[in-house]
Amino acid sequence: MKSIELLNERLSSSSAGLPSVTAADFQVIESDVDHLLREISACQFLIKAEDLMEELGVIQELLAKLAFKHAISLPPRLRRLVREFDRSDDPDLRVQIFTQIRNGDFLAE
Repeated sequence: MKSIELLNERLSSSSAGLPSVTAADFQVIESDVDHLLREISACQFLIKAEDLMEELGVIQELLAKLAFKHAISLPPRLRRLVREFDRSDDPDLRVQIFTQIRNGDFLAE
């Protein structure tokens, strides 16, 4: 995903200061998140969506690092992703999140 590469690049190139993340960067990240959510919702069973859920988790983790370690303000929807996907490692919550994604309720406006 473009956004994972983008975030890693921003974090690794900012050793001397804050990472530089623009509104356009956040648009790419949101587009990748939307793509992952569509792909996950097309999976009938969680086991089929595990790799995609892991990708979403990597994005969530990197966004959390930007928000909490570097104090970078995230757009509201990405801030919600950080908060709502935070405990996706818990099996029960992972099933709940998968169900929300399949129903179109996860990060819905």
